[in-house]
Amino acid sequence: MSSLDRVVRQAPQLAPLNRIVEMVALGEDDPTWLQHKIAFKNLRNVHDYLAAARWARLFKEDAIRPTSLGRRYLSSRFEPRVILEGVRGRAIFEEVRRVAGDDVPTPDVVASVLRRWSFRYSKGTVTRRARDFCAILGRIIDEAVNPKERKLVGHSAWLEPQDLLAINGVAAVWPALQLTPVKGIRRSKNTSRGEATDAQLRLPLKEVT
Repeated sequence: MSSLDRVVRQAPQLAPLNRIVEMVALGEDDPTWLQHKIAFKNLRNVHDYLAAARWARLFKEDAIRPTSLGRRYLSSRFEPRVILEGVRGRAIFEEVRRVAGDDVPTPDVVASVLRRWSFRYSKGTVTRRARDFCAILGRIIDEAVNPKERKLVGHSAWLEPQDLLAINGVAAVWPALQLTPVKGIRRSKNTSRGEATDAQLRLPLKEVT
């Protein structure tokens, strides 16, 4: 497998990447457990995100363990410039940056690089890989170049302790969020604990195909 193939993975979402970095830094190294906690249906998705973390030099190449850069990324509360530090020097990143110039790379720019470098991808695969690359790297570059306060936006909700994902009894939310009950919003008495309602905070993860 070429270095290009290892770089362009189907890992387009920043949230699950950050979550995997957090869990691995806490000592988790079982892909099946990571799959369960991040709610991926396919174990391949976990391996794609692990590969993406390795490409960004957040994880060691030969183990599911964080590098010093990965630990710094976590301690910085996912500062995008740390990832850019990790991907500098990667051939595809440098070429995309060269072609894009001062602009945030677009799928068309990435696709043009892939078509010049690889003959094994079909047109449809090139399009998908370019889109996935831009979905995560484009956002990281944009946030790093244009620093701004990163906020988690969700619905106002009433949350009870059992609604929060926890690891060893500690809420697995990073960075820590202040969750304040909103007047007039309560869990329906007719709703079971396992059901989600519009009054509950939801953070869905899109399955990658």
